[in-house]
Amino acid sequence: MERAALLQHLAADLREEHGQQEAIEGLLERQEQALSRRDADTLEALNSELERAFRAAEHRQTRRERLVRSLAADQGVAPGIATLGALIERLGDEGKALAEQRRELRGLCARVLQRSRKNGALIAAHRRVTGDVLAALLGDRTEREALGGGVLVDAKV
Repeated sequence: MERAALLQHLAADLREEHGQQEAIEGLLERQEQALSRRDADTLEALNSELERAFRAAEHRQTRRERLVRSLAADQGVAPGIATLGALIERLGDEGKALAEQRRELRGLCARVLQRSRKNGALIAAHRRVTGDVLAALLGDRTEREALGGGVLVDAKV
């Protein structure tokens, strides 16, 4: 594939990745809201959507790695050590648009990572509180069994 086509494919790939990361950011925002409302049904649905989104990200990553290897070969750089950032830098003016897309995508990915970590901390806090409540009400042994699965508790008792 010639350089112009590779650059077009990379630009399209970065646009697609940007759109997908925005979608993931939206899902994480909805997840945070559902955590605050303690809405288990919505959380379950969102977790399924997030899982699909992360699986799709793996496919996009593989495709992008192939494009980067092709661009590296085009520039005479060993494909195993080439990064998109380094290749864009080598392109100079020809890579300015890609550099801007990459910069925007990196900022968005940082926000997604930050929101994901925040949600993880909220989930861990909910789990600790639930564990503390179970321990206080039912004893330490019951909490371990409940968190490990297999114990049903009659909430009316």
